[in-house]
Amino acid sequence: MDMVSSLCTVFIRVQLNFVVRENYYRNSNQILNKHMGVITMLNETIETYSGKNIEKTVHPHIVKVEGVASGEPIILGTRIMVRTIIEQYQLGNSIEDILWDFPQLSSAQVHDAISYYHDNKQDMDRLLEQATYEHWQPIIERIQHEQTKNLSK
Repeated sequence: MDMVSSLCTVFIRVQLNFVVRENYYRNSNQILNKHMGVITMLNETIETYSGKNIEKTVHPHIVKVEGVASGEPIILGTRIMVRTIIEQYQLGNSIEDILWDFPQLSSAQVHDAISYYHDNKQDMDRLLEQATYEHWQPIIERIQHEQTKNLSK
């Protein structure tokens, strides 16, 4: 085991003991998986975006990567779009609910996604609007109409 792995293992054990005592998570398996997920995320970040342009933002956990999620802002080390987190939050899900649904994310990442949304509200609201059924339905109907028209010829 190399030094980084040893330090990570010690860190995980210390954090695991602390969190179990605080009874923050629902069970210890989730805690271990969460910490292992963070370490895996850090190790895979380089592989995930290799060869792609990464546009950093002033938010440490948020980036835009050319060719990932159509260039939408995503959470660093994942392909989870900020829009996805905001949609969940706007539906009334708490931070804890979002963390339960996305165990690979940390609380800081979710809070940073929400902060990014508020700092870029106009652009994010446009992305949220473009992701709705109401936005796409007229476009789909127009395409279907054109296809039907072309088949009739």
